[in-house]
Amino acid sequence: MSADAVIREGWARYFMDRGMRVIRCAGPTKTTCALERSACCPLQDDADVAYYDSDSVTDELAVHLLMQRRGIPITFARDRASDGSREPVPVRLSDPRVLQVPEDAV
Repeated sequence: MSADAVIREGWARYFMDRGMRVIRCAGPTKTTCALERSACCPLQDDADVAYYDSDSVTDELAVHLLMQRRGIPITFARDRASDGSREPVPVRLSDPRVLQVPEDAV
């Protein structure tokens, strides 16, 4: 997800060049965001990981992302331009698999 079309397409190319399937999102500042209307993002239903451009994540979106029930890691990244291409540089990770508490521990 990035509000910046150049970054969004550059990151998509970066992942596709590595054999990954990509779903793009412009985020809440550019389009209607499911996270603003509900507790989940339908684009994440089919994803293994989600990358968010840190410069495009509003405070409200960050809260929604961190509060939603999901099973995939959320990666916040900065953009790096290199040799005419773009790539995400992870700066923060929210991985629900690490935060899960076994039911018998409660």
